[in-house]
Amino acid sequence: MPDKAPLVDTRNLSNAILACSGAIAGASAKTIVAPLERVKIIFQASHTMQYRWSNVWRTLLDIQKRDGLSGLWKGHIATLVRIMPYSATNFTVFDRLYRRLQDSPYISQHVPAMLIRFFSGSVSGAAAICVSYPADVLRSRLAVDVNGEYSSYSRAVKKIMHTQGIRGFYSGVGASLIGILPYAGTSFMCFETLKSYICQNKNHWSTLDKLACGAIAGLVAQTSTYPLEVVRRRMQVHGSNAFGGRGVFESMMYVARTEGVRNGLYKGVTMNWIKGPLAVAISFTVNDCIKEFMAKKED
Repeated sequence: MPDKAPLVDTRNLSNAILACSGAIAGASAKTIVAPLERVKIIFQASHTMQYRWSNVWRTLLDIQKRDGLSGLWKGHIATLVRIMPYSATNFTVFDRLYRRLQDSPYISQHVPAMLIRFFSGSVSGAAAICVSYPADVLRSRLAVDVNGEYSSYSRAVKKIMHTQGIRGFYSGVGASLIGILPYAGTSFMCFETLKSYICQNKNHWSTLDKLACGAIAGLVAQTSTYPLEVVRRRMQVHGSNAFGGRGVFESMMYVARTEGVRNGLYKGVTMNWIKGPLAVAISFTVNDCIKEFMAKKED
């Protein structure tokens, strides 16, 4: 059936504006949650650290004492280098693809709106991963570095190239591509579906509505795809031999068997229940607000 949500009309907005909107949205969200993101990566990449909230705060304090307050944002430049093109690609591709599919009379009449949203989100997420993945590997190496092996971005690049070659920048990309399809698809599907429901029952789509829908979308998407993220992080940090050459799904089974589901596949997930919804809520809200502002300015 046709989608009845009164979405912002972005047809008159250029791809450059959509890309800038997405980039700003992603950068805003990641900057706010960066300290929790670093701690989460440290726990995910470790085979031995036990995840408890007491250990989270202890790790935050240890980082602050060792590296200063700025240490909580160590690797953040690499994060921005990754997230800005990622978010720019993600939001732009989704907006254009979703619009095109919705404008197709046959598709809009015969394909459920939720499926169109999920498909558009999955494609946009995969495109974004292909653009930004090398920077994500670099960010992960910097985030978990406590021995000074990756003391600078240039040194990190040289070390990865020397030890693993160009393939080192794509360690775990298979898990990322497998994980991003349901994650991005679920995020956009939940956000746009909730948005459609609210807009059909209210005359105003407020900032609070955006934040609430984004938080719910982030919670659902993060929880459903978290095991893939754990495997991906370890492959990024330790290379393709992190699981003895096992594939993505074999690696997930290995983690579940050796570390358990709760302490392995879902290690640190409660932190994601705070960080994930917050980041998704901010990014979706900022992106929507910028597009609304620019669309009104274009009229």
